[in-house]
Amino acid sequence: MFNKYTLFKKTVILFFLFFVSSCMYRSAYKLSQAGLRNAPSKPLEIRFSNDFDLVIIPVVIKGKTYRFAYDTGAQTTLISKELAESEGVKKMHPVKVHDSQGSRQKLPVAQVKEMNLGELCYTNVGVLVSDLRSSPAFSCMDIDGILGMNVICRNNWYIDYKRELLMVSDVKKDPVLPLNAKAIPFKTKSRIPYIDLYMGNIKETFMVDIGKNSDMPSVSQKVTMGQARWQTVGNTAVGLFGGKPDTIAGFLHTVSDSAGIRVNNVHIQQGKNTHSLIGTGFFKKNYESIAFDFEKNILYIPGRETAGSPYLSYGFYPMLTTGILLIGAKELEFSPLTEQLSVGDTIIGVNAISSENASPCAMLKEVWAAKREGKPLTLQFLKSGKVHSVTLPYTVFPEKK
Repeated sequence: MFNKYTLFKKTVILFFLFFVSSCMYRSAYKLSQAGLRNAPSKPLEIRFSNDFDLVIIPVVIKGKTYRFAYDTGAQTTLISKELAESEGVKKMHPVKVHDSQGSRQKLPVAQVKEMNLGELCYTNVGVLVSDLRSSPAFSCMDIDGILGMNVICRNNWYIDYKRELLMVSDVKKDPVLPLNAKAIPFKTKSRIPYIDLYMGNIKETFMVDIGKNSDMPSVSQKVTMGQARWQTVGNTAVGLFGGKPDTIAGFLHTVSDSAGIRVNNVHIQQGKNTHSLIGTGFFKKNYESIAFDFEKNILYIPGRETAGSPYLSYGFYPMLTTGILLIGAKELEFSPLTEQLSVGDTIIGVNAISSENASPCAMLKEVWAAKREGKPLTLQFLKSGKVHSVTLPYTVFPEKK
């Protein structure tokens, strides 16, 4: 979701989630549009990459392939300023857009005549145009756009995290289903899916945000959660227009629903967010695949109870700013090693990669590479003008009562 936009779990979390509000009816109407020229006669396979634990798909416009993030939390599709200029996309009146961090900007509306995903051809696709390269985090992700719900709702989708494969079906036909799938009905608002889940005895409505790569669901600040088990301070999330400092409270619950889905020992975050979100990081952590039926409004998840795999962390979250990689946030009382770190310290080296011979983005990618392999992470950082070094294990998240 453009809320997201959780860019980095155990690094900076990007929420792609964004919403559109405008009194310009014509522009708002254009944004909601997208046609589909040729519905697939059988499920169409699309390979994706999981850079930063997101679903990145190849989208072709005028014969050129671009990288788009697949995002059910995005109300509409978004393209980069560079893509718009390269393909001669004409901009229209701007509309107001607000992201997951509460920041607001006006972005121009446009329309892409044809947008291809494999053999599928989407026509007259309404889009927002944003200068993604102006954001260090989005620039590091190297994406050209975000595929939003005005396009996604035209088909049914099976997401296979293990094989990094999408299977796209005609929206009038059943999607490919996970093994022993159980059906969770969802409601939609601006086409974005929402499901009801229980955290213990607490019932809450969660936005299903495939643009959220954190494996921890985020619960709205409006929900009474009880005593927190841990705290995180600093910038843990980046929205479309930047991030803001926050104090995140952590909780441990069993997550379930009325269909019998049950995941034990789920870590849940609560900050200043006004929406409760559950995303691709959570699904990937606990299931090999999921499926969406946007004709019947059903989310399919493998029907089994899971104990929930351990939550692992380095105990800090990097934050990419212009030309610098910082300690953006840290878990309080995580370990004696992380107590050496302070929010705002400048990272000048990650394992064998140094700021002297590589970019801050390269160092951030090294954090992700180490995280994927579960390897220790050696940081060199500046504190009060002095160079320090610490080696952090990728270890079980402490659960303080």
